[in-house]
Amino acid sequence: MLREAETHLNPDDLRELASKWRALETTATNVHFFTSWHWIGSWLATCAIKPRLVEFFEGDRLVGLACYCESRFSRMGLVWRQANINRTGLPNQDQIWIEYNDALAADGYQESVRKSLVGHLVAQPSITEVRLGLSAVDDFAASCIQNCQREFESQGYLLELKPEFGNRELLLRAFSSNTRNQLRRAFKAYSNQGIIDYQVAETAEQALGYFSEAGRLHKEKWGDSGFHNPVFVAFHQHLIKSAFSSGCIGLIRVRVGERVIAYLYNFLFRGRVYFYLSGIDYDAFTGNRFKPGLIAHVISMTHYAKDGMDIYDFMAGDARYKKSLSNVSYPMALLSLKKKNVKTVLYSLLKRLKVAL
Repeated sequence: MLREAETHLNPDDLRELASKWRALETTATNVHFFTSWHWIGSWLATCAIKPRLVEFFEGDRLVGLACYCESRFSRMGLVWRQANINRTGLPNQDQIWIEYNDALAADGYQESVRKSLVGHLVAQPSITEVRLGLSAVDDFAASCIQNCQREFESQGYLLELKPEFGNRELLLRAFSSNTRNQLRRAFKAYSNQGIIDYQVAETAEQALGYFSEAGRLHKEKWGDSGFHNPVFVAFHQHLIKSAFSSGCIGLIRVRVGERVIAYLYNFLFRGRVYFYLSGIDYDAFTGNRFKPGLIAHVISMTHYAKDGMDIYDFMAGDARYKKSLSNVSYPMALLSLKKKNVKTVLYSLLKRLKVAL
């Protein structure tokens, strides 16, 4: 059994925690960008609610870390307290949208840390529900979380990169004939309008500029864009400033002639490219032949294949373009473990009844 220690986090604690978190990262093989200190540190520095920290020890050795916040759940006249792992439980705060959410654990301790974390939270009298997500479901197949409800489900998609994909024509051969033909027509159509080129942000200041421009285009496309949310913007500005020098931030601008058609915002971590969001100018060129998003991703894939990256991960979202440009899919979910009591049983019954009606 692992020993647990819980503390309330204060701003003055972050420097010491950063040292612990980064040291544990070096002993963890199953760690993603979203559970690295780059993401977690920026979240803790900008979050309006100060989370609690849970540490896990085997003897005197630190083998696991996770943060959580309590929130109030209220629906259908039922109220209880939730524990949200590496999240706040508040929609405007959580719009930064963590994926591959998990506890950070030393290699070989992933399952025991997950079980200990859930057990620690469930044992607290004030907490009725533990929520974890968005997480890779397969990572929890052998853990006690296997019996959780899936409050939200989605498929993730990725392409396994090869060094030869640095050649665009060889990359296109990895796709279906239909996708390949669409892309070839699109590249030809854009070439008739001007030279297709791209620029990767070379400084944090340039990256922040690309991020801002991506936000302008993103808001034009999506009414619920995170760029309307000051919390979202502040978090990502902090993340770019703090993580850019480590090589973990990739912002790409794609142009045809002098016209920008797309910005891509990626995270780069341990050989993996995480595509996070894009800003697309759908009005730059009109017509069915033009595919600005697809073109931008192909350019991004060839760039990172040349850089020696192993995986181009679109993450969650059942979008057609992700299916077209990937060769692997995987399940993601927001997992929920509820204590069995009158409130939660009644809620489950009412929820099933609502769906049936």
